[in-house]
Amino acid sequence: MFMRVSTRLLPCVVSTLYESEDVPRKAAPLSVKKEQQPYYDLSVKIRRAKNIVGGDLLSSADCYVSLHLPTASAVDYKTKIVSNNTNPEWDETFNFRIQSMVKHVLELSLYDTSVKGTKHLSTVAIDIGKFELGHDMKAFIDLKNDEQLEVDFRLEKCYEDLDVRLSYDISDPEKEFLSKRKKFGARALKAALNLKKIPKDSDVPVVAILASGGGIRAMTSLYGVLLGLQQLHILDCITYIIGVSGSTWCMSTLYQDANWSDSDLKGPIEKVKHQVTKSKTSALSKDRLGYYINALVEKNRSGHHVSITDLWGLIIESFLFGKENKTKLSDQQRAVRRGQNPYPIYASLNVRSDLSARHFGEWFEYTPYEAGFPKYGAYIPIQHFGSRFFMGYLIKKCPEIRLSFLQGQWGSAFAANLEEILREMVDTSNTWMQSLQDAIGITDKHSGSNLRQPHMRTIIPAGMLDSLVKNLFVSRLTGSESCNFLRGLFLHRMYEDNHYFLHGLTEHLDSSPNHLTPMTNQLYLVDAGFSNNSAFPLALRSPRCIDVILSFSFSRGSPFRVLKTTEEYCTKHNVPFPKIDVADILENSLQECYVFMDEKNPDIPIVIHFPLTNATFKDYKSPGVERTSEEDKINSSFVLEAEHSPYSTLNFTYTPNDFDKLVDLNCYNVLNNKDIILMILKKVLAKKS
Repeated sequence: MFMRVSTRLLPCVVSTLYESEDVPRKAAPLSVKKEQQPYYDLSVKIRRAKNIVGGDLLSSADCYVSLHLPTASAVDYKTKIVSNNTNPEWDETFNFRIQSMVKHVLELSLYDTSVKGTKHLSTVAIDIGKFELGHDMKAFIDLKNDEQLEVDFRLEKCYEDLDVRLSYDISDPEKEFLSKRKKFGARALKAALNLKKIPKDSDVPVVAILASGGGIRAMTSLYGVLLGLQQLHILDCITYIIGVSGSTWCMSTLYQDANWSDSDLKGPIEKVKHQVTKSKTSALSKDRLGYYINALVEKNRSGHHVSITDLWGLIIESFLFGKENKTKLSDQQRAVRRGQNPYPIYASLNVRSDLSARHFGEWFEYTPYEAGFPKYGAYIPIQHFGSRFFMGYLIKKCPEIRLSFLQGQWGSAFAANLEEILREMVDTSNTWMQSLQDAIGITDKHSGSNLRQPHMRTIIPAGMLDSLVKNLFVSRLTGSESCNFLRGLFLHRMYEDNHYFLHGLTEHLDSSPNHLTPMTNQLYLVDAGFSNNSAFPLALRSPRCIDVILSFSFSRGSPFRVLKTTEEYCTKHNVPFPKIDVADILENSLQECYVFMDEKNPDIPIVIHFPLTNATFKDYKSPGVERTSEEDKINSSFVLEAEHSPYSTLNFTYTPNDFDKLVDLNCYNVLNNKDIILMILKKVLAKKS
């Protein structure tokens, strides 16, 4: 919820985010359409003063006038000094750009300078809100005694384009996508539900997949889920795929194929299987380390910040692709332009480096078209993410960052303890750590109390400081720093009325607008799993009008934690959500699928929740087909939560058998609950019809 103000040096506009406000817009293609916001031009002409008595007894006053308008300028302006004159004339004009919803008070202060210093003679405060638009106003301002100041004012209403989109609505490209996607969904529903005719586009349910985090386990599991939906012929019924952490690695890899959902997913699964099951030794070879350094230097030279998560993103790139990947998120526009695939939304969390994400975390979303904050209703084109903005204007454009760096950011929970991850991936009998030691020179000595801590050496390409690599490996920072495009934007005076902000909690930063994100220089973006391992807050944005949520929890631990966390969030923020009562459920064996809905309020989305469990897969190789051989039963009776399970979050290398079992398990769990999924789709379709 923003307003914006400006200085003379950087003209800008202010916006308020009332959806009912009718703001004129310039006609423009969707791809280049900008937000247009009203602002006022304030002209202040300091003409003259009369009968000024200075502080120097030996001469007349040497006066100047200072103009202080903090809501429109970060600095004060002043006239020239008129020396030795009791009736000084300046005839100087100053221009400000302001917004009507902000309380503007202009302070004009008269000063006298002398060899003894500067003396403050008087100040007058003027409420700009009382001015009439489009009219010249001459003011004769009485100061003390007979002193008087003559000033001219004029206030004009104008419009100007912003480079930041300020709105709580979804973007125009997303709206255009939804219109096209419904046609795919209508045809898929007709076939899946054996309908006599194709449903109307307006009756087609909006269905979202919410995929949780969980590293390679989550990435592999999501491939299995999508394969199951494809085999049920309802993948075209899915409108959105919204991912966190490891799930985003699956999404961002799939969407490099503009027609991935129309192709047999067994092909992409075989490709990723090759990467997941191969040795990761080469990821930190001498050649790869040199490549990482060059890529980080190039990113820094292009104007972007460089952090530990960027190195992590390059390592993930090696894990997933085995080579350099120069694609960008905007390239995925090809995959949704015709509505041919679900719309991908990637989640991260904006936090403070000195606060726990549980105490302060703001959801941040990325799509192929834009990135931004649902909380503040502020978005920028994805091509400009990381560029420098001020007061809603793009002031320094940087090249669009590579997808690999975003993948590191989305999964940056791992970068919190990069050294521990490297040790977790390599046991004492593995030769990979030895190759790492050969690849990098000594950068630090560690305490002998930790016998597993390896000594590291670093080889630096010519021209690089060895501290760069050292800091990247040993840094405990987990956030990816990006330029804050909210700088210079101000919260609306009634911002707390918006449900995105918490009310009545004085200890929360939401009650202190001067300490919220618009006042910070950088965004500090981390893995969204630090707040909730599933991005329900992005799915529950009211303009998305989602009817059904297919929730897949790939987390280890409590199978309903993401739902209970979401329920708490929705209660605090007054967002409709079905009641999550799992007391009775937890008393029984964990099942593959649970449905949560509010029968009294059909407008609340229905949640179909799939915990990651081997409930019946151990006994059935496909729905209704039992396993017969003992070897097959033993191989399929794996426990995901076992102490030495290969599916640990910090394990990035699976055996081919472990990979296949995880894909098959998730595919089976979807196929085995076909009737429930189709029943809910039919129920929602009937309601909308």
